Amino acid sequence: MGIEFSEGGAPKGQPSIGPKGQEEDPAARLRRLLAGVVRGTGSRDELRRAASALVDQLRRDNLPPEDMLLRIKRILAEVGLRPTYASAPPEFGPREPSVYGDLIAWCIREYYRDS
Repeated sequence: MGIEFSEGGAPKGQPSIGPKGQEEDPAARLRRLLAGVVRGTGSRDELRRAASALVDQLRRDNLPPEDMLLRIKRILAEVGLRPTYASAPPEFGPREPSVYGDLIAWCIREYYRDS
C-alpha cells in the first residue's frame, strides 16, 4: 500500500504547500498556477488538479454551481483572462482562450462528479 495523493497533489490529509513553504489556499494556488500557464511556464495538469481542489472545497462549503462558476471566473479575470468568442489577437497566442474554456469545463465536470 503506497501513499495516496489528493487531487491537489499533496499526500491525502496534507495541505498543499505554497512557494514560501506555507499552506496555500486553493484559490491562491489556482491563481498562481493560472498566471504561470498564461506565461507559458506552468503545467496544465497541475492547473487542472488545483481547479479540482478548489471546486472540491467550494462544493464541501455547499456553494451552488452558479456561485462556484462566478468564483472561478473572478479568479480568471484577476489573472487577466477573459472569455473570448472569436479568435484571440496574435499577441495573445492560442493559449489564452483555451485555458479559459478548459478551466470552466474542468470545474463544471468536477462539481458534478460523483453526484
